[in-house]
Amino acid sequence: MAFNKKNYLFFFLLIWNISISQNKGGLSIFMDYESGYKLLEHKTVEYALFKNDSCYKRYFNEGAETQWLIDSIDEGEYILIIKADSVPFATFNHIIVQKKIINNYNFDFNSFKYKFPSDTMKAPARSELTINILYGNNNFYESKKINKNHITSGEIGMNIYFPFKFYSPGIKFGVQYAYTYFNNDTASYIGQQSVNKHYASTVLNLGLINHFTFFNNKYQNTDGLKIDIGVIYNFPLVFKQVRLFDSDTKISTNHIHTYNDFSAILRIGYKYFGIQAEYSLNSFLKNAYIEPPVLKAGIVFFIPTIN
Repeated sequence: MAFNKKNYLFFFLLIWNISISQNKGGLSIFMDYESGYKLLEHKTVEYALFKNDSCYKRYFNEGAETQWLIDSIDEGEYILIIKADSVPFATFNHIIVQKKIINNYNFDFNSFKYKFPSDTMKAPARSELTINILYGNNNFYESKKINKNHITSGEIGMNIYFPFKFYSPGIKFGVQYAYTYFNNDTASYIGQQSVNKHYASTVLNLGLINHFTFFNNKYQNTDGLKIDIGVIYNFPLVFKQVRLFDSDTKISTNHIHTYNDFSAILRIGYKYFGIQAEYSLNSFLKNAYIEPPVLKAGIVFFIPTIN
């Protein structure tokens, strides 16, 4: 409903004088929307006054209303919540009502932290890029020197989530390059001892992700603490063993992968930065080849994309 300000103010003062005897107060809230006024046009705007987590009074208006007058209201502390088409628009805390006086509040929206509806629209899906750098070492469980190795990898991936407030199932796909270096190698070729042995790989991956958030992930432009748990499959575009004997002699062996590489993934992040760990769930190289470290851990960067 809309208010006729002059006429209503007269009746407001009249009824308020009567309410004094009931030990209640009056409340006058003036709202200056500035540039946000036009954003509320053609929207159903809900004004709700809360006290002790319960809705004390509410009304609806087509478009923005600049003033709300309540002639008789219990004393206490209130919260004003404004929604546009059921989407949160603004919240004003610590509205104190004292009895037997008119309590006036003037809210300049530029002075408060609030979000326009365009910032808080529900998102049917959300997506973000991830870039990680991970490191793993098998010295903790490998006793044979010849088998000891360590891996460094980097990956760029795309993550798409289908939000349900604090939980969102999702999918992940990406491309990863990894280098696995062996500390010791006793291989020889034409009487020459190898001076370097490593695996070089480029892998495509696809996985299912459980995305848990500590914020409402259903709305756009919200971000904060998040945890991802999932399983991914790694498909090798290139996975080769390289032995270097001297500057002129190098032996590369391709097709050493068995195409059954699955790993578990854990990511813990806050907004744009986090940590990530991956654990290999099975052996995936042919029997003649030593497995890379089963655990990799490192840092990950989250880059939101346009939804």
